Amino acid sequence: MDTQKLVYVMLLFLGSALLAGCGPSAAGPTATPALRATPTAVDTSLAEPAYPASAQAENSAYPLPLAPTAVPRPTLYPAGTIPDADAEVLFVTATETAPNVWTFEVTVAHPDEGEAHYADGWDVVLPDNTVLKVDIADQFTRVLLHPHDDEQPFTRSQTGLVMPAGTTQVYVRAHDNVHGYGNPVLVDLTTAVGDRYEVIQLAEEQ
Repeated sequence: MDTQKLVYVMLLFLGSALLAGCGPSAAGPTATPALRATPTAVDTSLAEPAYPASAQAENSAYPLPLAPTAVPRPTLYPAGTIPDADAEVLFVTATETAPNVWTFEVTVAHPDEGEAHYADGWDVVLPDNTVLKVDIADQFTRVLLHPHDDEQPFTRSQTGLVMPAGTTQVYVRAHDNVHGYGNPVLVDLTTAVGDRYEVIQLAEEQ
């Protein structure tokens, strides 16, 4: 080997040795630790909580949203009528005058406009949608024969209504000759005073 080649080989050897000595050693004390990915923080404030099935069923220990309470409403309206018409029952007094025989006094409000538009009756309705009547041929429990333009609200009564034994609730609704029935008032015959009604049972009068 000539001198020039020997020098070239030695330079290569020295260069390799220098590079090996200056580079970081994976096992040495000065070795730079490998970088680890930093976990990304997750905002869980808006996440849906995972409720146990038992807690969902009991709806007690966990802040579960409450389902809206369904208000029972009977099918009181014949086809084609408007259930939210403006004939409004303001108050009902139900008095038992004999066993299972009742008198109802009903206060009605309606913007009567003469014969063309007025409240023409009110009903006492059983839970099975039977309308109580003294005369089965009557259109309503209490027929109102004329407008009450100058008497608002007004109260009319109907006596002699025979209630089936065991009846505990009835609905009272008013009707006008243009829009049909308004919203009914639920009367609980076992409760003396309620929302827009009072009940006087036979035993209370004796």
